Amino acid sequence: MRASKEYGGQDYFSTWIYTKIVPMERIEYIHNLSDENGHTLNPMSIGMPANFPQDQLHTVVFKVIDTNRTEATVTQYG
Repeated sequence: MRASKEYGGQDYFSTWIYTKIVPMERIEYIHNLSDENGHTLNPMSIGMPANFPQDQLHTVVFKVIDTNRTEATVTQYG
């Protein structure tokens, strides 16, 4: 991810570790900030606030609305 020039233009990297995938129903994953090689970083080491969480759990739940629409609900914990 690259910040816009007005926010410094720096690159940010992340890792996502998928912990559960139920096709057409649910995806669960753990998100962490990382370096460009995928090594997890302490968020404070790159200038994030002290309360920025590590090991952020996310869930994406899919709900069929009709034959042409699906609702996706994304929840971030922590």
